[in-house]
Amino acid sequence: MSKRSILIIDDDPQVLAILKATFKSLDCEVLTAQNGQEALPIIVDARPSIIISDWNMPELDGLGLFLQLKESPHTRHIPFVFLTATDDAEVRAALLESGVEDYWSKPFNVREVKIRAQRLLERLEPVTFKHKTPPSNPAVGSDIINDRYRIVETLGFGGMGIVYSAEDLKTEKLVALKVLRAEYVADEVAVRRFAREAAAAIKVRHPNIVETYEYGLLATGQAYLSMELLKGHSLDRELAEKSHINFRQAISISREVCLAIDELHRHSIVHRDLKPSNIFLCEEGKVKILDFGIALLNQDPLLTRLTDSQSMMGTPLYLSPEQAMGYDIDGRADIYSLGVVLYEMLTGIPPFEGTAYEIINQHIQKTPVHLKYLCNLDEQLSEFVMRMLEKSPENRPQSALEVASFLENYL
Repeated sequence: MSKRSILIIDDDPQVLAILKATFKSLDCEVLTAQNGQEALPIIVDARPSIIISDWNMPELDGLGLFLQLKESPHTRHIPFVFLTATDDAEVRAALLESGVEDYWSKPFNVREVKIRAQRLLERLEPVTFKHKTPPSNPAVGSDIINDRYRIVETLGFGGMGIVYSAEDLKTEKLVALKVLRAEYVADEVAVRRFAREAAAAIKVRHPNIVETYEYGLLATGQAYLSMELLKGHSLDRELAEKSHINFRQAISISREVCLAIDELHRHSIVHRDLKPSNIFLCEEGKVKILDFGIALLNQDPLLTRLTDSQSMMGTPLYLSPEQAMGYDIDGRADIYSLGVVLYEMLTGIPPFEGTAYEIINQHIQKTPVHLKYLCNLDEQLSEFVMRMLEKSPENRPQSALEVASFLENYL
């Protein structure tokens, strides 16, 4: 059996610190979050044994969080406890009737909440996943997601999700809505990977990263992400139509991607799947990176349980050697992948071609043809891009910001 865990959700850092110290002596892992929106993907991915939550919080309050968890077959079994200063007897009774495990009042006695948590842990039993309703993918023109998003149009299909344009009935604006496909609802890896994508996307805000507004759960077991609706097309399509990208545009795109991944790395997130289809060229000229489905959040072991550094994940054409060999990785793996993308933009061909197996072996063992033999570039730039493609991370540029600063000299 995996180690049990308690998730504490409160927007007061002092309360989080006190409770974390209080539960430290229990035989369990203690997780924390500062609001319901931050907590939701953690819950779906980590599946804590108990959730202890405040009521009044920004982003998503305790009641809104509880209602979503109660509807989803993945999370409805998790005991949910309110620990809050809201002390209305009628509200307390109504919540207990609706399925809240318990209702503890603030200010609290440290010894008492520790005993209550320990008793809850002792009586937990294994649960079996069950659907409350048969899952189905949202229908264009009729379905409304979470009483808020009206599906307008299907934009595309990904590995695990369907992306729609949808009207946000709250803001009256169009958004992109990524919904976990119905056929993956019973796939625990897919469900948790989707949650991990949300955890990474919600954590970071940057002009060169697609903005994520909300993560939510549905009664079918599906989850969704609402994001800004971008106008433009992917770098993948640009390469298909133009074969290769002109020098200045290639440098400009790469520099903006560097700024985005630098921000990810500052939050201890490694993207792990940088490739042309995940780089979006907006109509207004901005470049944005997409898709955090296999992102690695280095600081949170529970959130990375399904992206074990010993497993190979990524797209073969753009895979770093250390990913291909299943080694531990850091942000320098993203620098390698970006080097592959830049090489392809400048030459019209990727460094390695062949079957997936052949490409992976070449990433590990073979040096790509030097850029100086394929295109007319400044010698320093050619050498720098080849450094990005070094097999050993220690021999590459050591940060995305270093790459961005170097490329800026060519704009």
